[in-house]
Amino acid sequence: MVNVALSARKSAAAATSSTVPLRRSGGGLAALLAEALGLWRGEAFAGFADESFASTAAAALEEQRLVAWEDYAGARLQLGDHAVLAGELGELIEQHPLRERLRAAHLRALHGSGRTTEALDSYRKLRRLLRDELGLEPGAELTALQEEMLSAGPPAPVQRQAPPTQTPLPAPQTELVGRDDAVADVRALLGTHRLVTLTGPGGVGKTRLALEVARAEDEACLVELAGLPRETTVDGLADVVAAALGIRDGARPQSSVERLAEALRGRRLLLVLDNCEHVVEPVAAFVPLVLPASDVRVLATSREPLDVSSEHLREVPPLDVPTPGAPSAELLRSGAVRLFAARASAASPGFALSAENAETPAGIRRRATAALRARRRRPHRKRAARRTPRQRPGIAGVPVAATGAGTR
Repeated sequence: MVNVALSARKSAAAATSSTVPLRRSGGGLAALLAEALGLWRGEAFAGFADESFASTAAAALEEQRLVAWEDYAGARLQLGDHAVLAGELGELIEQHPLRERLRAAHLRALHGSGRTTEALDSYRKLRRLLRDELGLEPGAELTALQEEMLSAGPPAPVQRQAPPTQTPLPAPQTELVGRDDAVADVRALLGTHRLVTLTGPGGVGKTRLALEVARAEDEACLVELAGLPRETTVDGLADVVAAALGIRDGARPQSSVERLAEALRGRRLLLVLDNCEHVVEPVAAFVPLVLPASDVRVLATSREPLDVSSEHLREVPPLDVPTPGAPSAELLRSGAVRLFAARASAASPGFALSAENAETPAGIRRRATAALRARRRRPHRKRAARRTPRQRPGIAGVPVAATGAGTR
């Protein structure tokens, strides 16, 4: 009872505050009211609403909920969501047949979706109820609405605002060196697995590899998670993903994850979730909620696995460096040496890789690789440290010994 009452009070407070700035855009107001209504859980003071200590508060909370629904319906009508709204309001009208403002919103939704005959029937039903039960006639707004529906054809459809554009993939600043086989491998994995995680310590190229894989997709979106706080919730993560995809809030009173899953239904999309390691828990909870409701595939980069049953791990190892004393030709073919040379020439335009100087960048890369491998052997966080390999759940089809560590 306490939880229901608290949720009701929070919902009512959000709804009440949202009725003040009614000049807010329809989409923003609908989103705010949808969030408020989504907080409602069951009936206020369920099981005790008729008791003297709760009846007044329960009635007040229910009234605020209905006012929020009426404001929400008005905002949705501004957006032109007539057909969907007509269905959503049907049950509320049955429960509260004498609320004229709610009825007016329902009539407008029916009329706007081409169901004018049903709207006029609903008006006549309300008129009979008011006469029989209260001895009254419908108010001025409803009377004017009936005349409008009788005298005019279907209203012109509302011009919807174009949705925000999806965030494009960042353009590569440099050539991807030494990862051709890895790119082909990850693309093949995404052909058979809907969740692939590139694992390993930072700084080795997980993000760059993921972006290269994504460029071959018809539709792909990068969602950068590095800036999110560790306390990010699943709904908070869903909001970040929705913003990157250009999906607006506020269709129905649903959670952010439910709205996102609905918006993604039918889309073939590669979603790149980059730098998941500090928000592993919400990402691990988010992905299974979104994948079943859509045709989306997820390519994640993380210093540790997400630990969900549908996950396929792919380690991105450091680029191979020839051993000391290797022939110059082998050094010049090395991906690690070529990458160092590309970065060095960008920083110092006069630099050129040759057989004479190839051993120097090779030695530097060996030391860098050794440092990365030492970092890989250290537990990344308490979460990783307190789990043994046998305790790690849900890495389907990948032996624990094969997961190793990865690279970014």
